[in-house]
Amino acid sequence: MWTVITGATGNVGTALLHVLEHEDAELVGLARRLPDTTAAPYRAAANRSATRRGAEW
Repeated sequence: MWTVITGATGNVGTALLHVLEHEDAELVGLARRLPDTTAAPYRAAANRSATRRGAEW
């Protein structure tokens, strides 16, 4: 199952990524800026391409 987290680099989004990274779901993070995807918890989210109005990784 896909789980999309909007504002994934904010306080609540980061906390959700920490909680959901151990669940059986494919995580997709949406944010205005791309995070360092080598750092936890952002590496758990699917790697997608950046868009002009925001970033999806």
